[in-house]
Amino acid sequence: MAYKKQEMIDHCFDVVNDNNIKNVEELVAWVPISRATFYGWKLHKLDTLIEAVNNSKIRRKSKILQKCEDSDNAAMLKMAYQLMSDDEERRLLSTNYTDVTTQGDKITMPYELSDKQREDRIKELREEMSGE
Repeated sequence: MAYKKQEMIDHCFDVVNDNNIKNVEELVAWVPISRATFYGWKLHKLDTLIEAVNNSKIRRKSKILQKCEDSDNAAMLKMAYQLMSDDEERRLLSTNYTDVTTQGDKITMPYELSDKQREDRIKELREEMSGE
C-alpha cells in the first residue's frame, strides 16, 4: 500500500501517543513503511515528531518514578533517588564507581617522544636486557 508522507506523519504521532515510544528507532519498528522510506522522508529529523517521542519518554519516566516513590521497597526508593539525582549524587550512591579520569582530568601522557627518541629508548632497553 502506498502511503503519503503527511498521512505517515499523522500515523507516527498516533503510534507515539498510543504505544509510549521511547526513541525514533522504536518508532521505525512500529510504522508500516520501510526503514529506508522513513529516513528517506527525513521523518527522524522532524522537530515535532522528536518532541512527541521525547515527551512520551518523559511521561514513562515520570510513571516509573512515581511507582518507585510510592513503594516501601528500599531498592525502589534508591532507584527513584538515582533517577532524580545529579552525577555527583549518583557517584556517591554507586557501590562500584571507579574514576578513570583522575578526578575529572583526562589521562594523558606526561610527554611525547619523537620517533627518534622512541627508537633510541628501545635500543637502550634492548642493550640493558642483553647485558643481564
